[in-house]
Amino acid sequence: MNNRKKLIFLILMKIPENKFIVTSIILFLITFICNNSNSLFAQANPEDKDIFEKLKKLNVPNDSLQIYFNQFKEGKFNIDSVKTETKDTIPPNFPLISHGRTFVLKNDCYRTIRKEDIQIHIYNSLFDILKYNLPSYSLSLDGIGTYRHLALFGSSPADVSFQFNNRPYKDLEFGSLNIEQLSPEFMEQAEILVGSDAVILSDNSSGASINLQEIRYNSKKPYTRLWYSQGGYDLISADGIYSQNFVKNWNFTFGFRTMTSSGRYTNSWLQDWNVRTLLRWNPSDYTSISFVENFTNHGYGTNGGVDAYNSSDIYDNVSARVKFENLNERVFRHDLTLTYTSLLDRDSSSTLSGAIYFSNSDWDNYRSKELYVNSIDTVNTINHISQYMGATAKYEQDFFQTFQLRVGGDVEYDILPKTLYFDELKDLSFSAFAHGLFTPIENIKLSGGLRFTTYAGKTALAFGAKSVLSFSKELELIGDLSFSDRFPTPVEGLNLSNEKHFFGLAELRHKTQPINISVGAFYRNIDNPILTKTEIIDSHKVYQSYNTDKRNVFGLYANLDFFIFGSIGISIWGQSYLSNTNDTNDYRFPNFIAGIRTYYEIIAGKSLLRLGTSFGFMGEMKGEQYTKATYENILSQGYYYVPYYPQLDANFRLSVAWPFLD
Repeated sequence: MNNRKKLIFLILMKIPENKFIVTSIILFLITFICNNSNSLFAQANPEDKDIFEKLKKLNVPNDSLQIYFNQFKEGKFNIDSVKTETKDTIPPNFPLISHGRTFVLKNDCYRTIRKEDIQIHIYNSLFDILKYNLPSYSLSLDGIGTYRHLALFGSSPADVSFQFNNRPYKDLEFGSLNIEQLSPEFMEQAEILVGSDAVILSDNSSGASINLQEIRYNSKKPYTRLWYSQGGYDLISADGIYSQNFVKNWNFTFGFRTMTSSGRYTNSWLQDWNVRTLLRWNPSDYTSISFVENFTNHGYGTNGGVDAYNSSDIYDNVSARVKFENLNERVFRHDLTLTYTSLLDRDSSSTLSGAIYFSNSDWDNYRSKELYVNSIDTVNTINHISQYMGATAKYEQDFFQTFQLRVGGDVEYDILPKTLYFDELKDLSFSAFAHGLFTPIENIKLSGGLRFTTYAGKTALAFGAKSVLSFSKELELIGDLSFSDRFPTPVEGLNLSNEKHFFGLAELRHKTQPINISVGAFYRNIDNPILTKTEIIDSHKVYQSYNTDKRNVFGLYANLDFFIFGSIGISIWGQSYLSNTNDTNDYRFPNFIAGIRTYYEIIAGKSLLRLGTSFGFMGEMKGEQYTKATYENILSQGYYYVPYYPQLDANFRLSVAWPFLD
């Protein structure tokens, strides 16, 4: 380190006339030294440093370095014996931990929800998990399994995109996805991107981009996990997983999920069945290839909510009348995904990843004759098939641990027939993007880029930038600005104009062991927002979409988590919104919403007990068992998020998750 300081001093003493070039060179040298000097002393423990040095001599990639280190510390891997063993006795290759992630090179997302993080949560679906972890407003209809979504930072469902291993997951008709179709037991982690990262790395995502990384098991012995939940209104849910490395470097994982419920109100039933299969091959420690087939059969009653004008009490399950007693839908969908991830350099500084995918959705919609839209519409059951297929590719390069560059693109072909409810779509779309991350010094990160996309004869350019300033390890400030377009969806009408979004976000985070605080503010401006109105056609009410002038949403949010007396956990959160359409309050969100969660925590060995607003137990019994019980809405108060879909009244819920031979 002293030699480096002397070198800098000599350079400063011999500054030539061109000060701009020299200043740039000096800044680069200082940046390089600062970044690399930290890595020299990353391992303060001499023994751990020696272990890492031995692993590097085995050409272990940085992506899997920590895995090998943990295996050695647990006595499952002998570094010295590998040098003398024959090839046949070398341990199997480890699957890349970055396989299927948004960022193969190490980078931070706005939020990351790992499979280990959700075990203490009370959940039946991914919606419950996202709602708990994000500063969002719930767009929840009347029960589990029905259409439930999230409004992140004043966005609509069509502004939130979903991916699986970075390939798009969507319903072509609506430009969004019912979160209830996704199984949380099949994800290694959920990565949530917002702002500039979201609009650059995915389409139609001014609200957020949520990528689900495929589950990652690597077990020589058979691994099984069972999850079961039971609650009010005949709710029964179950999920099962089996996984095993059946041949060296090959893994097979199978899972299923089922959810059924009669629902609280008339025509709010649920029938869900999901089966998924994963086959993964690790030809080396630097490459992972996987194939996933995900089948979903999801049906539920779409009652339109309670008819407030013809119900004496909208919260009375017996007397309340719903709008549609004979309207429901079911989708049978197959999603096939072939994912490839490779580290091109031994130091993991250069990577290549991508996916080839195909999705087929077979829809059945049943409605009574009162819902026919015109005189020639006389069919009770409407069936249609939508398909989309495509490929994604992304190259990532790290330069001197100071600058990361990502470039890539997608190509996709969409097929959707014309019906009474949406336009025909036969389109070959393209997109290309570039995203950079610059770390001039350790406590400053600057990122940004742009994305160009074509869709249904229209084009769009998205771009933005973000800065992250770390005042210390515990305190950081995030600032983000982005511009993007949202294409109209087939159900809205492809002839409409693009929505044009400007989104600004500022968030301050403070994280320590006893206390976590996050405070944020956002502003969203939308030109040409797409709204919906009703028209009367042949004496029937029909919904039509149209463009209006502008919409503005301003919001504040805060979350505080802390412990008192060492064992009492308290979480307080609040959100405030002001939403205007054409300079008039549209009341899309409440002006203020807040809540508090409390629990008493007891830790004994490896077991954890929490009593409070939620109850949970974690312990080991041939693996780990997680048992969670809640009595929800204990006062049986009537409330709703979306008019008029009253949420469940007082009900008891019990869930159990139990992995075997972990």
